[in-house]
Formats: sequence, structure tokens, C-alpha cells
Amino acid sequence: MFCFSDYESYYRELSDSRPGDHFTVYSRNKLATKTLFRLGDLRSNQPILDTHGLVEVKTALAAGKEIVFLWCHALPETERIECDAGTLWDLTEKELEESLRLRSGRSGEFMFFLLQMLDEDEGGNPITSVSTGAKRRVNAVVDGKRPNEAGLTPASGPY
Repeated sequence: MFCFSDYESYYRELSDSRPGDHFTVYSRNKLATKTLFRLGDLRSNQPILDTHGLVEVKTALAAGKEIVFLWCHALPETERIECDAGTLWDLTEKELEESLRLRSGRSGEFMFFLLQMLDEDEGGNPITSVSTGAKRRVNAVVDGKRPNEAGLTPASGPY
């Protein structure tokens, strides 16, 4: 899982991929209203100390749900946004805090999403495969495969 805060880093990753590689791209701004939980503030330089609000995340993890997190922090001197993303599942409370590096004095904002919500089609049904066929991930900005030089996308498997 990758997180991009600018077009250049996204394009570099896309250029390093191979024809047929699948990309699903989400917009932080588009998903902001669909979070399971938000913690911290994007522009804050204060360490995130109050983790009591992680109850929703802990409850979802205890119920066997997979959670995607997005961490963002705006650097005050440049306003450039640094970011990180990952998937959480089957973690104890201590492992959760370690995974998010909360004890390291991390500042900024965390957004948490149910993985299933990110992969929903227009009908609210989860898409479980990479090759979506006629289905489209409604919450994605881009959901497709990198084409080859001829503009065609190879089928899954070795290429």
C-alpha cells in the first residue's frame, strides 16, 4: 500500500510498475466524510497523546474487521504533506499503538476506514477481486490496470 502527497511521487510509482499491475487510487478529501474515526489534526505539531477515541477502531479489530489507516502531517515550514498508509487487522491494543507509532511522539492526523467500505461497488457490495470486471469501486478515483505500450491491459498472471 502506498500513499502519495503529490503527483510526481504517484507518477514515479506508476512508471516503475509493469503493464497489468492493478492500481486503486483513493482521494483523502473524497473519503474524509466516510471515516470510521479521525484522530489528531493535519496541521498540528503536537504529539497525538489522547488515544481514548480509538475505541471504534479497537472494536472493529476485535470483530475481525480489517482497517485501513491514513496518516498525514502538513510540514509547517513548507506546507508539504507527508503521509503514510497501511492495513491493520487482528492486533492487540499495544500492537495497534506500535503499528501507528503513537508512542514516538507522532503528530498530524490519522483517518481510519473499514477496508470493506473502500472496496464497495455502487450497490454497497464488496468487490473481492483485483480484476473487477464490470464492477467499479465507487469510492476510488482510479481503479484499473496499467496498460502496455500499445494501450492494452494484459490479463492477470505472468506477463
